[in-house]
Amino acid sequence: MRFREQPLLNSPSMILAILREAAKGPATIDACIKHIQRLLAQTGETPKVTDSDIRSRLERLRGNLERALLISMVGPAAFSITARGREALRSHRMGFSTSDLMEYPEFATYIAGINKGYIPADLRANAFDEGYDAYFRGATPSDNPCGSDSADFMAWSNGWTEAMDEDRSFGT
Repeated sequence: MRFREQPLLNSPSMILAILREAAKGPATIDACIKHIQRLLAQTGETPKVTDSDIRSRLERLRGNLERALLISMVGPAAFSITARGREALRSHRMGFSTSDLMEYPEFATYIAGINKGYIPADLRANAFDEGYDAYFRGATPSDNPCGSDSADFMAWSNGWTEAMDEDRSFGT
């Protein structure tokens, strides 16, 4: 699945979908999926990803927004936008990537914890995503911020390499 190649499925667009749904009142991932499906239908895009793929990506991004205190959980599956989230929505009208969340100290602390191995292994997909995003920001493999003796180092490197491979294959 190549979310980056689909303008409405890249991280900035999906983050906007989450924040916009949360701004309407308590939202769910299902509401965000419907939001994205409406946008895709309006533009005639037919991405080759499943709703399950979209759900998984939205869940991961929702977790990141919660860690940055842009949304808060109001039930087992529902979330609402916070005052900080409303300000982020106003100031990032075109969306923002997970790396932009580093401006929020709580999210930066969370990422620092991942890099030090304090976060359970099942959450390490975030290091992969950071590496993936880093490639498109112009980072090189030597810019890997994770400790070289950590699983996150390899996950970041794998994300960077995946992005490079996709970028090369997309250009051919």
